[in-house]
Amino acid sequence: MDQPRFEWANKFTFVAAVAVLNPVVKGGVYVARCLIGIHLLGSVPGVTHHDVRLDAGTDVLVRLLVGNVVLALGFTVVGYAVAYQAAHAVRQRRSS
Repeated sequence: MDQPRFEWANKFTFVAAVAVLNPVVKGGVYVARCLIGIHLLGSVPGVTHHDVRLDAGTDVLVRLLVGNVVLALGFTVVGYAVAYQAAHAVRQRRSS
């Protein structure tokens, strides 16, 4: 009898990938990183939230990039802490 195709895969990883790649979540991430960039660098003079689009200019794109870097660093730190704790718990369980 054949083994299911993804039996070896971590189900949590699949759920996390779907959550990150979900279009609804992506919209929230774009808004969050834009707000973080605007909070850190200030708003773009002469640009309202109705004017934000791909051709709005490099000032808007810089704020998106800065917000993305800050958000990514935050998720990296949290992800590392969770993975470290999980690995530590598994090692303790195996040694007992």
